[in-house]
Amino acid sequence: GRTAWARILRKDQYGRAVAEVWTRRLLFSRKYLDEDMLLKGYAEVYAGGGAVYGRLGIDSYKQMMDSARSGRLGIWKDGHNRESAAEFKARVK
Repeated sequence: GRTAWARILRKDQYGRAVAEVWTRRLLFSRKYLDEDMLLKGYAEVYAGGGAVYGRLGIDSYKQMMDSARSGRLGIWKDGHNRESAAEFKARVK
C-alpha cells in the first residue's frame, strides 16, 4: 500500500469531486495518476460540457491519450473501434 494525495479541482453537476490524485516517487517528486492512466491506455479524455482538467491541461492530456491509442495500449488495444464515454452517454440519453 502506498499513500495517495488528492486536490479537489471542483465538484461536478452531480456533486462528485473531480480531483488530481498523485503519489510520491521520491521526496519531492509526484506521480500523477491521471497522467499515468492516460499514458497506459486506461483512461480517455472527456471533452464534454463542464469538463475539468489537471495541471497540464486538455491539449497535453489529448496527446497522452493519442500516444496510448497509436500504441494500442489498454482500452485502445483494438484501435479506434470502441465507443467512447461521450458517445455512450449520447446514445443512452
